[in-house]
Amino acid sequence: MTAESIALPDGLPPYQLQSFYDCWWQYLSPKFDIVEAKDNLAIHRRRVCKGFSLKVLRHAGWNNAWFQDFDRRCFEQFVAMQSHAQWDYFALTWPKSRQSLQQFQPLTEMGFKIIQKPYSTAYWIDLHQGFDAYLSQLSAAKRKDIRRKLKKSEALNPELRRFSGADGIQRFFSLFFKYHLDYWTQKVGHSYFSDPNERNFILAWAEALEKEGALLLEGFYLNGTLTNLTMNILMGHTLYSVITINTGAYPEFAPGLLSLYHRMARAEEYNIRQINMGDGEHGYKAGIANRTDPYYSLLFANPRSIRGQAYVNYVKYKDANPIQSRKVTGSAIKIPEFISITLPSLLPGMVFE
Repeated sequence: MTAESIALPDGLPPYQLQSFYDCWWQYLSPKFDIVEAKDNLAIHRRRVCKGFSLKVLRHAGWNNAWFQDFDRRCFEQFVAMQSHAQWDYFALTWPKSRQSLQQFQPLTEMGFKIIQKPYSTAYWIDLHQGFDAYLSQLSAAKRKDIRRKLKKSEALNPELRRFSGADGIQRFFSLFFKYHLDYWTQKVGHSYFSDPNERNFILAWAEALEKEGALLLEGFYLNGTLTNLTMNILMGHTLYSVITINTGAYPEFAPGLLSLYHRMARAEEYNIRQINMGDGEHGYKAGIANRTDPYYSLLFANPRSIRGQAYVNYVKYKDANPIQSRKVTGSAIKIPEFISITLPSLLPGMVFE
């Protein structure tokens, strides 16, 4: 289960299409104190503590996507603005499966000292050989559990219904927002969709994806009762999981997972060969994924910014010297090490420790 085994989709992933950026700039960029922008790079003022802020150079959509590549296009945008713009440090998250696309070597040649560390894990489901072949790669217990749940649900007439067109999008999200707001407000006191800008963004992005033929909005029904709503993006043969919410009906069947199992079982009908479930250390993802993709957090300071250099050194020191509880016994805990990138260290074939 490695990142190298993941088949990279043809073309750009959906969250790096211009339609995504257009929607981000229109609806979500006001959330950030942006002081300068060039194409899809932005410098925003990040408040660290009272009376102290840093100017972060970053990709647009940083908090609204799985990752952003530092590819050739991004490198060219960076070069066009970094020499004159006032910024303190650059931050980026990237996945190992797309290592060959990253333009880190030219950065080191320009004199930037890059540090990075493991950040998270993205989980993938490989369906290239079909659903049965996928199941054969899971543990016997997990394989039995999925088959049992699919068979048990058949008595409830499971049905995936697609919402499409302008009316379908409006109908889907009127339901989705209601259930999302109700559930998360009750659970933690708020939902990010309480923000009208978040609602407007996802609606506008859905409409743009629909025009590109990449939107998959579905409701999962048991005995005619809506149990789950899911927004996915289907580009080529890759399905990208975006957002999902259960309605509260039939909770004993875990309808969010059950709807995914039914979608996977019909992978050939959907023309799906792999599913990107995104990053996040969630047990349900680890239990059903048969491919993993490590993510790395990358950071480098502006050599002309004392603040930026001080902050990056602070982050590096803090992660290398975490405060440990006195209750810890036994062998010493291994501390994740930052990786100092040298010129050849990101060439194809190189492996992170």
